Amino acid sequence: QQVKRLAHKHGALLIFDDGTIPVVIRETTRREYNGYVDAVSGYVLFNSQKDVANPETINLEDNLNRLIEREFGITPDKLGKKTLVGAYGHPNTGEFDFAHLVRVKLDANHFNTDKAYADQKEGKLILLRGYDDVQKVLNGELFADKGKMYGLWGEMSSLEKNDFK
Repeated sequence: QQVKRLAHKHGALLIFDDGTIPVVIRETTRREYNGYVDAVSGYVLFNSQKDVANPETINLEDNLNRLIEREFGITPDKLGKKTLVGAYGHPNTGEFDFAHLVRVKLDANHFNTDKAYADQKEGKLILLRGYDDVQKVLNGELFADKGKMYGLWGEMSSLEKNDFK
């Protein structure tokens, strides 16, 4: 039986071959995150109590693949390079995200399919178009009235212009 630990989360900012980056305006009952801009995110699943006691046994890549497939219907064979860019924490809740950048071997046409955003109950999907849109989010020009999830902020801050070539 898998054990969900609330303090350990996973997040990934997906970069599609055409520079598309999907983000979500979360609609959640958790007051502190409702209306926040986020990317792929979810809890790290520990496979057993042994993993809780020995976190080095956790397979972060399996957890990441599970989240990406659950939220966007993208199977592991469509994923390219995965880069862990850090662990970012929430100062009030004590939660933190293992934050990743993940290359996806698809383009924006993926979002015209039925499996493109399976977790629609989680919020509204928005497609950013490249580095300039990311900079607008970071500079407060896009989503100025929205909070940004701590892991997403770290992932976006890690991007460079050459990540979109």
